[in-house]
Amino acid sequence: MFPYLEKNYTQAQWFYGAYEANMLKSLKGNVKFMKQTAYLINSNTEEFEPVIGTDSISLEFNEQKEIVTKWSISDTYETKYKSFIEDKILSIKHHSEDFVELFEYDAVTGLSNKYIKINKEGSKTEQRLKIEIQKNGSIYHSDKDYDIQYDSDERIICKKANYRNFEIIYDYLSPVKKGYYTKTYHTDNEISTFEKYSYEDDTLVEKIMYRNDAVRSKQMFFYDERKRLFQCLTLYDDDSYENHYYFYNEKDLLIEDKISYPGRTMGTCDFFEYDIQDNVIKTRDNSFQYTYDQFGNWTEKLEISNEKVVQRITREFDYFPKGLHIV
Repeated sequence: MFPYLEKNYTQAQWFYGAYEANMLKSLKGNVKFMKQTAYLINSNTEEFEPVIGTDSISLEFNEQKEIVTKWSISDTYETKYKSFIEDKILSIKHHSEDFVELFEYDAVTGLSNKYIKINKEGSKTEQRLKIEIQKNGSIYHSDKDYDIQYDSDERIICKKANYRNFEIIYDYLSPVKKGYYTKTYHTDNEISTFEKYSYEDDTLVEKIMYRNDAVRSKQMFFYDERKRLFQCLTLYDDDSYENHYYFYNEKDLLIEDKISYPGRTMGTCDFFEYDIQDNVIKTRDNSFQYTYDQFGNWTEKLEISNEKVVQRITREFDYFPKGLHIV
């Protein structure tokens, strides 16, 4: 349904709000390059000014609709990917500090085995990244930022940062008995987050947040037969709760978010109306106006609040020539 999204994100990555993922859902045609720039209104001058934030980004795609290059805010970073969906990076150019990072990969395991840094004078430093394959088939990998342990099925079981006191422990319970696996996040030797995922489709089913090793909040996620999130229940440590219910149209687009609190009737938290291109044109608080190109991609988006335009986002596109695109 969303080819650019599906080529670049797994459901576990994009389902819970990744910004680039939401951007990719609406793309149409054979996009080769897209530059998106956001502007906010200056309340003093009443003029639009460019803003530094996730709304401003540039992406280059190959003919299979996969992201191959990303330019970050103000073109500070230029990142080229071996595989965006697997977060395998070929190079990062740091324009502001004028140096380049390069990564090479092992042909057998597919893991990075060399890190190279080239400064503005052209001086090169190289670092061999450790890959150890154990007799039982498990793998130990030390990359630039993490020490990672894989089991014999090539699943990560431990990911530990080598630049701060942080690690993630994965527990693959028997899928026959349990149907899920878990991730436990440790920061400074304390549990910060616990997550439970479905084996079937990697959707998040439970999330517990901790403070000083005590539970701060617990979220439970429920899905319908079409894998759409229809309920999210959050329980807080003060015995309060927040219960959201989500409703969709025939195109699987979210049209209403209803919420209930202790002692209150259910009410609308937010609602969403769409145009024929499936872009949001109205919510509870704001409305949106679009300008489209001949392929159905919007090139300007105006956000209106209290009858005033508060944000303007522009897009510039380059497309592959017709007939070159490979599906």
